Amino acid sequence: MVPHRKYRIIAFKDFVPDKLRFIILLLTAILFQLSGSIYLTNLNEIVGDKALTTEDIKFIHTASFIGMTMVFPLLFRIKFRFMSRTILLSSIAVLIIGNIICMYSDNVLILLFTSFVVGAVRMVGMFECMSSIQLVITPKRDFTVFFSAVYLIVLGSVQLSGLLTAQISYLYSWKYMHI
Repeated sequence: MVPHRKYRIIAFKDFVPDKLRFIILLLTAILFQLSGSIYLTNLNEIVGDKALTTEDIKFIHTASFIGMTMVFPLLFRIKFRFMSRTILLSSIAVLIIGNIICMYSDNVLILLFTSFVVGAVRMVGMFECMSSIQLVITPKRDFTVFFSAVYLIVLGSVQLSGLLTAQISYLYSWKYMHI
């Protein structure tokens, strides 16, 4: 039997400690899940501010999920073609630009396309984060442990996103969730 050695995440510079690398990627995965194009918790505020119909907002929100599922067959190709650092920085940059567009645009086609791209990029970023920390979570590649952690992050972030959006919208404005 081959002894397991400690896995090191290589997406960082050498001066970043190993435990901090794991924490940074875990928080980045949570932030990828919290970021989105249109938050349905703020449906009434968005409808009133952008002068769009409820069906338009729901359609734009659904485009994000379609983007997440459409990019899934390409995830391994992207992962093996580009370095982790490039994927993460590109994903973060696209999410920032997408959030700014979704915050200020009121054109349905622009919002629809942006939401689709944001959903796809969220999945790419989340996949990169989780595949990078997979061997830290379970060095023996026990997928029951790993998928439990993935489900905890994804479903916990979904619940947290709704609560955060409602609270931020109540205290400030619906646009602050994008910021």
